[in-house]
Amino acid sequence: MVGHIVELCNDLLEAIESEDFKSAKGLYYTKYFSFINTELSMLNIMEFAPSYRTQFLFLKSDFDNFSKQAAGLTLNDIFKTNLRDKTTQLINNLSSYGQIAASRMIDLSFMVDPELKAFATRDFHDLATKLILDRAWKSAVILAGSILEAILFDVISNPIHNSRARLARRAPKERGTNTVLRLDKWKLKDLINVAVDINLLDRTTENTIHQVLRDYRNFVHPLLEKNMGLQLDETEAILAKGAIMSVCKKLLQSV
Repeated sequence: MVGHIVELCNDLLEAIESEDFKSAKGLYYTKYFSFINTELSMLNIMEFAPSYRTQFLFLKSDFDNFSKQAAGLTLNDIFKTNLRDKTTQLINNLSSYGQIAASRMIDLSFMVDPELKAFATRDFHDLATKLILDRAWKSAVILAGSILEAILFDVISNPIHNSRARLARRAPKERGTNTVLRLDKWKLKDLINVAVDINLLDRTTENTIHQVLRDYRNFVHPLLEKNMGLQLDETEAILAKGAIMSVCKKLLQSV
C-alpha cells in the first residue's frame, strides 16, 4: 500500500550518501522531494494509527517545503542530517498506514489476553497491507498461521473454555499416557481440532484451515518445503487470510 513510498525514501537516503548525490537509479536527490510529496498528498490521514497522525502531518509539511525549495537547496552537513532524520522518521511513520483499514477487516473483541490481541492485530495489519500487496506469498502464509495460532490459543486458554478443551476427544496427550499436554505444547492442528470438538468452530471452517495452514510451520524450513513438494502462491496466501477472517467471524458467534 505504501511500499513504493518507502522505496522512494530509501532511494533518497541512498542519493544523499553518494558522491554525486544521485541514487542507483541515476536521479538527483532533489528529484525525490516532488515524488514523495505527491504520494504523501494522496494518503488518507485517517488510515494512520491515531498516535502517528500528528507526526505524519509535520513530515508531510516538511517534504512539501523540500519540494518547493528544491532549486535553492544546498546539501551541507546540517541539511543532510536533517533530511536523513526526516526521511527515516517518514519510513517509520508509514509503517502504521493501513492499520485502521486492517482493523475493520477482522473483529478480535472476543480475545481476552491483551498482549496476544495486540500481536494478532499488528500481524494481521502486516499480512493485509504489506505481505500480500508485496506478493510475499510464503511469508503471508507463515504469518497467517502464526496469527491463527495466537487467536485459538487465546480462546482455548480462556477459563470459560479451557476445562472443556482439556476433556475434548482430540486434546493432545503425552506419549504413552492419558495426560493432556500443557496448552503451550499444543500445535496449531491440536488447537483447531479441539476448537471443533467443543463447538467453537465447525467442520467447514476446520477443513478450510487444514487446507492451507495446518502445517504452516513446515514452510519455514526449505528442505521440508522441498520434500513435501509445497508450492505457495497467491491462491494460498488469499486462502490463508480468508481462513483467519472466517475463524474470527465464527468465534464472534460462539465465544
